[in-house]
Amino acid sequence: MATTNDWPAFTSPRGKSDLFLQRSSPAEVPFLRSQSSKFSCQILTAASELRPLAAELGELSAAASEPNVFYEPWMLLPALDSFAQSGSFRFVCITATDHRGARLLCGFFPFEVTDRYARAPLRTARLWNYLSFQWCVPLVRKKFEGPVFQTLLRWSKSNDFPCDLLELPSMPMEGPNSTAAIEELNSAGLVPYVRTQFTRALLENIGDAENMLRSAIPGHKLKDYRRLERRLSDRGEVAYEELDHSGDVDQWIEGFLALESAGWKGAAGSAIACNPASRTFFTRATKSAFQQQQLMMLRLTLNGRPIAYKCNFLRPPGSFSFKIAYDEEYRAFSPGVLLELENIRVFQRRCDLQWMDSCADPGHFMANHLWKGRRSMQSWLVAPRSGLPELAVAAMPLAKWAMRRVKSLIAIHPRRSA
Repeated sequence: MATTNDWPAFTSPRGKSDLFLQRSSPAEVPFLRSQSSKFSCQILTAASELRPLAAELGELSAAASEPNVFYEPWMLLPALDSFAQSGSFRFVCITATDHRGARLLCGFFPFEVTDRYARAPLRTARLWNYLSFQWCVPLVRKKFEGPVFQTLLRWSKSNDFPCDLLELPSMPMEGPNSTAAIEELNSAGLVPYVRTQFTRALLENIGDAENMLRSAIPGHKLKDYRRLERRLSDRGEVAYEELDHSGDVDQWIEGFLALESAGWKGAAGSAIACNPASRTFFTRATKSAFQQQQLMMLRLTLNGRPIAYKCNFLRPPGSFSFKIAYDEEYRAFSPGVLLELENIRVFQRRCDLQWMDSCADPGHFMANHLWKGRRSMQSWLVAPRSGLPELAVAAMPLAKWAMRRVKSLIAIHPRRSA
């Protein structure tokens, strides 16, 4: 079921309409400055309602100020089919309409709706995060960040908003979307609770892989890795390969899944192939990425036998690391690390890529060890309407401090606390 709200033209603090678009590739829909332009907030509740919008979402993905492959239709729709059968969602599509009636999709926010926040009975709309990708930046058209977030907040303050809280998790602290969100929250008189802040590994393209490696990794460690590569080559022919447009993507996918399943992840039941839904999603998404030319897959072979795979997803100028798998029979040669070093070299040769996000936990050893850059991330929680939800959000910093204090006292006096 879809509902639509129309809002008046976005007005900047200077009192002038900021609604405009240059020709937008590939759609090339011309929008002019217009005081009469409006933003419509359309709310969809079923994944099936997104399928007719796939072309518009794909165009918006290419024109977004910050990329997010995880919300692009070729990946999001398979993810919804695999992981969201029992969930409740609100897909917020924000569209601009100018004085001539021309319409253009300018914002897309996929919210998962839950009945509780932590242990509190507070209904929450949270940007959807699946498979722990930890990158929930919405798709927002460049130059339209302000009006899109203003429209989102107006909807969240209206009676049509079905929740008590609005959560924006895993957002980069620096970027046009975070800047616009902060400005519009301040204008609306809303004070967000910053639930988490952390940094994680980031690759930045400086065009020189060897200089990057020397600056990120101590010289003696680099020598150790080169020595491991030479020792591996004593066992046969070592080769690094990249899947190209003429390659057999099905063979690469099956090779990756088999190698991951053969290791400790398979024994623990956490390999992708151990879960039918995860396997279906990965196969569909990877094939779609290959067709869209948004897939980077690398592998390390020994005598033609793959002993490590790496998979990345691309949306230039950005890219996202997904998974790495290696043959544990060769763990003494660190094949995963050797392939990661090759990944850095391949990335540095790509003129169209400016950065690669590790999408890793803050304490991920290999990413932090090999990738010099860092990206600061944060998650926000907002109570759009006054009342008990607003009071609960205001009290969360105190509750968080109290919990830390209790845990520290228990650690200091375990017997007394028992």
